[in-house]
Amino acid sequence: MKKMMLILLLVLLIAGGVTLVFSRSSSSDADVSVAETVPPSEAEPAGAAEVSNAAEVPAPEVLKTRILDSVCAYHPGTAGASLKLAESSAQVLAFITESHFSSLDGGLLSENLTASWQSLSEEEQVWFRENLPVLVGQLEEAIADPAAVEGLYSDAGAAETLEEALSSESVREDWDAFLRLPLIQTILEQQA
Repeated sequence: MKKMMLILLLVLLIAGGVTLVFSRSSSSDADVSVAETVPPSEAEPAGAAEVSNAAEVPAPEVLKTRILDSVCAYHPGTAGASLKLAESSAQVLAFITESHFSSLDGGLLSENLTASWQSLSEEEQVWFRENLPVLVGQLEEAIADPAAVEGLYSDAGAAETLEEALSSESVREDWDAFLRLPLIQTILEQQA
């Protein structure tokens, strides 16, 4: 009878989302401890982790590689500079829309961008400060009138990247979220 009651208790507890942990002591009776677990009905659905990761704020290293390095890669006055600017700006906008900047935690995004900024050398910071207003101007034009810059982006081999970024339903919101970041605002105000 004792065994039957224990089995029944075990079944009820497991069905209710409770795990039993057995341990054997020196006595003949087994000690039973109860550890609560999440019932299957409340468990995270399959694929939910992938969905929640979509709204993760990019790490400073990612922001450096995908935004800061792209902006620094453009050097005005050098051969092919306008093509490099088109390529860089398309890559930056694509990253901003892929990451859905408008749906991210702005405070954490700002912190991570500032951390990536601080990892730049002085020379890279100078390039970024000088290049950012030009890149912003070009992307404002691309967002407002894609046909006006189509030839330039096509010549740079970046037309498809730009087109994909511009096809995002939240391109304007994502771009504006980038422009509202304190570091970006400060640099643009200083360069105006």
